[in-house]
Amino acid sequence: MRPRNLPRAALGVSAIAAVFLATGLCHAPLLGQVQNTEGRLVVRETSLGKPPAEFFTLTLPAKHVDYSMPLIIPFERSRADVASVAGGLLAKSIFGAIMAIGQGKREAREAAQIAKFNEIGLGSLRISPDSKRVAYGAARGDKRVIVVDGVDGKEYDTIAMGSLFSRDGKRFAYAAKRGERWVVVVDGVEVGEYERIADGPEFAPGSMRLAYSARRGGKWVSVLDGMEGKEYDELVPEPGFSRNGKCFTYKAKRGDKWMYVLNGVEGKEYDSVGHFPELKIPQFSPDGKRFAHAAKRGEKWMYVVNGVEGKEYDSVGKLPELKIPQFSPDGKCFAHAAKRGDKWMYVLNGVEGKEYDDVSIIPQFSPDGKRFTYTAKHGEKWAVVIDAVEGPEYDRIVHGPAFAPDSTRLAYSAKRGEKWAIVVDGVEQKAYSLPILRNPVFRTKIRIPDELISESSFLQPVFSTDSKHVGYGAMSGSFKAVVVVDGVEGKEYLQLASPPTFSPDSKRVAYGAIVRRSIVSGSCKAVVVVDGVEGKEYPLVTSPPIFSPDSRRVAYAAMVRGKAPCIVPGDFAGTHRGGKWAVVVDGVEGKEYDDVQDVGFSPDTSRLTYAARRDKKWVVVEEVVEGKEYDDIFLANLAGLASAQVLSPDGKHAAYMAKRGNKWLLVVDGVERKEYDFLFPPVFDSPTWLHAVALRHQEFFRLEMQIPQ
Repeated sequence: MRPRNLPRAALGVSAIAAVFLATGLCHAPLLGQVQNTEGRLVVRETSLGKPPAEFFTLTLPAKHVDYSMPLIIPFERSRADVASVAGGLLAKSIFGAIMAIGQGKREAREAAQIAKFNEIGLGSLRISPDSKRVAYGAARGDKRVIVVDGVDGKEYDTIAMGSLFSRDGKRFAYAAKRGERWVVVVDGVEVGEYERIADGPEFAPGSMRLAYSARRGGKWVSVLDGMEGKEYDELVPEPGFSRNGKCFTYKAKRGDKWMYVLNGVEGKEYDSVGHFPELKIPQFSPDGKRFAHAAKRGEKWMYVVNGVEGKEYDSVGKLPELKIPQFSPDGKCFAHAAKRGDKWMYVLNGVEGKEYDDVSIIPQFSPDGKRFTYTAKHGEKWAVVIDAVEGPEYDRIVHGPAFAPDSTRLAYSAKRGEKWAIVVDGVEQKAYSLPILRNPVFRTKIRIPDELISESSFLQPVFSTDSKHVGYGAMSGSFKAVVVVDGVEGKEYLQLASPPTFSPDSKRVAYGAIVRRSIVSGSCKAVVVVDGVEGKEYPLVTSPPIFSPDSRRVAYAAMVRGKAPCIVPGDFAGTHRGGKWAVVVDGVEGKEYDDVQDVGFSPDTSRLTYAARRDKKWVVVEEVVEGKEYDDIFLANLAGLASAQVLSPDGKHAAYMAKRGNKWLLVVDGVERKEYDFLFPPVFDSPTWLHAVALRHQEFFRLEMQIPQ
């Protein structure tokens, strides 16, 4: 579990590194298999090999900082100066969270101190996206090898490992150098021979296709699925594969002209093509069927879509006048900003809109792709343009325009004079003043500047799931905070914790609010309001509250005893830890703990789970039933669920990782399994099968577990 009071990314690589350094990685026999039955659960262990005592430093181009991969732990070090650490990266796991290990700030610092690079040079470790395979780099004398599932690859002088595995985990590829020549190794087989390989091999998302760029005889080629393309003077693989993996493009230079090559077919030559690659411009449409990029001829810019040139303009939004083009969600429409003289416009499917002094950086399409909107400036006034029709003029527009989920409605916040109002479907709602923050000690009032409105939750419209309702927070005439739903104001409060939250069925609404404040101590009393009914007052509550998937239940964590400082809007999220905490479900308090984290419901609403700490011990609580006590619990979640457990697809089974002493174990449906030196988060393959990668006695294992129905 991540250190309390720290974000998930705070520990970064050092904590993971400490785990592997502390386990004493060394040479040992590679393969073996054990089958064991523990109770009714069948557990199979397949050895993935033992890592060597000495890892080597891998060449890792910036291109391969790939956050879509489940786990990348590259380190670089200099033997001459062990204090010089080039950097480290822990990439997103398939659960969508950054992994971190440790308990409390004290242990996090100790973990960083344990990672002594003069003892072991930790080069690389890769876990495949499906969490079934392990690979790492190893030294064999003065040579380097990649070990995949315990099997050594060929020896090389240098290796560029990159992200290694394909997205389905079935294939692997890396670049390697022997002497003065580079090769690409695909599934253990060498292909090609080049002077240099740039950026390493890249697998397409959702497919088995593979591409890389290589140089031979001073010329660059792109190699796709083993087939070399034409030779060029320069080559830049951007944006690479489309989302569906069916299309591949790159930017190439011949002489002093640039072009894009799409699926092996050269586009027209220009003086310059593409811009803002870090924003993935140029880009494919979401369905992968269309490709758009900017192109420059002489002093004029244009957009080219599937090889068809648009009109020429003085600018299409290059820095410092940043404008970002957009495809509609269905891929049928394309829009980009264009500048002619000193006037801006948006061009939709080649049709120019009205000219303005400025337009918004990013236009918006409705979820169904049929509607198009942006903000436009004329003189000192701004207006929302929806389907080429201008709305009323305002001094400022923020929080949108935003479409409702069903695409039929549109809302945004706008300022006229000293008043702000939500505009819904072109109709202004009640106008409000800027929020006032109060200093309880000096009894002063501070008005939030206009520039901060877009960063706050004030007057931020929120649509319900069925698009029929809209809510937002505002300030009443008495400078009190209120929540407004469908134009009806709720009760006044000193301050709001967050915008309102609608239940999944759109019939309920909840939010947190501050009801009282101590001028002397600066502490507060807060409540959660559900369907207009206030809950019990607490020193602090997490916000927003959580509805169950069936909308019948609502839960939040609350400090039931102790004092907490008042927090301004936007920071009031229950991050303060101290006093005693409990989870409140439908108004009923659970047991008291020193800390509570990751409150969540299962998809079928049958399970409410969270992790809780009492003194130095952690438990997973399911409803009101506590599991066993552990020294730490690694909180993994699946499919974005804020749960202390990894749940099976049908929600009937749950698993989590727990630590006792210096050993980790997997707990499935409350039953402990074997102990390991370290575990990676488990993954359910089906309602009754799950797998994980584990380390025990300096050996990696792939665990496969079957849970009887």
